[in-house]
Amino acid sequence: MKMVGVSIDAGYIFNQKMEIVFVNEKFVSIMGYEIGELEKLKLSNVIHNDFNIHDECIELMVRELKLTKYWHGEVWKKRKNGEVFPTWLSIYPILSENNVDNFYIVQFHETSQHLTYLPRLDYQFRKAHFAGNIEIYYQPIFDIKTGQPVCLEALIRNNCNSLRMVNIETQISNIEISGYIVNLDKWVIEQVLKVSEKIKDEYEVDVNFSINISSKLFVNNMISFSSWLGTMLTKYNVNPKNIELEVTERLLITNAELALEEFDKLKRMGVILSIDDFGMGYSSFNYLKKYKFDKLKVDKVFLEEYKGEENLEIVHGITNMAHALGLQVIIEGVEKQSQLNKVKEFSCDYVQGYYLDKAMLIEDFLKKYFRKNIKD
Repeated sequence: MKMVGVSIDAGYIFNQKMEIVFVNEKFVSIMGYEIGELEKLKLSNVIHNDFNIHDECIELMVRELKLTKYWHGEVWKKRKNGEVFPTWLSIYPILSENNVDNFYIVQFHETSQHLTYLPRLDYQFRKAHFAGNIEIYYQPIFDIKTGQPVCLEALIRNNCNSLRMVNIETQISNIEISGYIVNLDKWVIEQVLKVSEKIKDEYEVDVNFSINISSKLFVNNMISFSSWLGTMLTKYNVNPKNIELEVTERLLITNAELALEEFDKLKRMGVILSIDDFGMGYSSFNYLKKYKFDKLKVDKVFLEEYKGEENLEIVHGITNMAHALGLQVIIEGVEKQSQLNKVKEFSCDYVQGYYLDKAMLIEDFLKKYFRKNIKD
């Protein structure tokens, strides 16, 4: 079915699902309950401006936006069995008058709250990902004593022209809201494991990798994250001790029991656990004891924004307390020699920052530190 010439009819309010009805080349009807005119208008703009309605884009909406699609034959069958779609009752007169039988209904499974965030930025990120424009860069983390890189943190870069001016943190926040972060996190983890396997085969060494993961990955009802990760580690023959997962305190606050259960499984597997951005919210040393983290990462804001001696002493205090609890400490955001000199006084374990080295493609890291390219 080719969709052209689309007009929006948002005059129907039914049930607790939002539905879009695609009818031949005639019209698209948006229906919903407590959707609100503003949300409908936004969705209307998305359909017109972003999806450029045609079969492939409709399929993308169905697959990636968690929709259910019913062809006209299925609707007829459900109607015959007494399962009447409110949508069907409303558009039936229009279809009858125009002798239309080629249509289908798409139902959203999201609430109207989520529909606000459906649009352009989220769609463009997904499109960039499908097109291969999302790359993983790796920033080294250095041993404070030896000055040698001991771990690589995987960081996302979006090379899509339409999103170059959008901060990557903003992009990540947006796909966290939509839920696509789960897809991205799993993709990143698998790409990192592939790289780890290749390096081990080529150089006969194990490289440690640090991966940021979202709380959404833990609360996905469709999978057990620890189980899935175990399967991936086996598939790519990667030692769990070479993988470090960075989680933020948001996960600990909103999903405490589940986090504790999953962390226990991950720890038993041998995976390293690190709490990221410590000191930026409700972080507490109680978390560190309760969840048995291996490492603590002090947020770069302490070096970035605060210049006073008092604030640097906060970093010193965090380092001492973490060491007392048996954790290793990483201080990120080291951008100049004076900062490096200062954190050395704090006896932290690891440092990271542009002054030491920037994030780079894995091939560039290998050229610089291994002086040999990885085989394709």
